[in-house]
Amino acid sequence: MANHYKKSEAASRHWGSWEVIHVSASHTVKILVILAGKSSSLQTHKHRDEHWLVTEGNVTVHVDGKVIHAKPGSYIFIQKEQKHRLINESCEPATLVEVMLGTILDEGDILRHNGEHYQNDKQ
Repeated sequence: MANHYKKSEAASRHWGSWEVIHVSASHTVKILVILAGKSSSLQTHKHRDEHWLVTEGNVTVHVDGKVIHAKPGSYIFIQKEQKHRLINESCEPATLVEVMLGTILDEGDILRHNGEHYQNDKQ
């Protein structure tokens, strides 16, 4: 297994931000903040599953065409290769705990989808 994340690593994105709070050989734990009115890209991962727990705010989650309305306490499981996206349609930021498990844990394992075309960029 290869985990390339570092504890306290953080990044800002157009949709909000993330910060790594725990790292081990087999998993990474991040805090995600999705800003009001923003959404992440539609994406898949080849090497990892993701477990999300909503801790603050409300989000809409798209997973392989299914729409889930999630509130604090909601738990969402994303399997490898499932297309997924987070959307915050509210007026307040939303916060999630993300636990990633997989053989390769790296920002490079994000495959962004734009229609039927694939993009692998760091948005």
